[in-house]
Amino acid sequence: MPPKLKAKPVLVTILKFKRKRTTYSIPFNLSEKKVTLDWFISTLKDTIESSGGLQDDNDTTELGENNLENEDDLDIEIPKSELIDEPELELSEPTPETLTPAPASAPLIQSKLKLAIAKDKTAPYDNNWVELTTDDQLSAIIFNDYDILAFSYDDEPFHIVEAAYDEPQ
Repeated sequence: MPPKLKAKPVLVTILKFKRKRTTYSIPFNLSEKKVTLDWFISTLKDTIESSGGLQDDNDTTELGENNLENEDDLDIEIPKSELIDEPELELSEPTPETLTPAPASAPLIQSKLKLAIAKDKTAPYDNNWVELTTDDQLSAIIFNDYDILAFSYDDEPFHIVEAAYDEPQ
């Protein structure tokens, strides 16, 4: 009987790409020999486009109890139990007037996407970034799972925001 072949383990590293309040977690096989900056940016571009496009995070206002977008938000319908006998509602077919299409996002231009790594990997939310411009810079970095890379689009500065949760008191 021939000896069993040992499969080489595939090293997959999950990296977080952040822009303002948006985060994309993408798994990469970094054991491949062709890890280039263009490959990283192309993968990020494909991920952004497959998730609905680049979101506009210019609106930094947060919704709170006293800051509702609409007064209609106060009228939240409370679900009723399915066990209560109610007359059946007739469902009508959706019409073009009742359907609201999702806003179409413009396709991304790969050359406008830029990546950066934090000067101090332990403090990425200090927003001190070094832009990655060459494959040599990228190959010198040792990535660990959930390392954060910032990305920007169309000459905007690199800036990320830490997700925070306020505990009720």
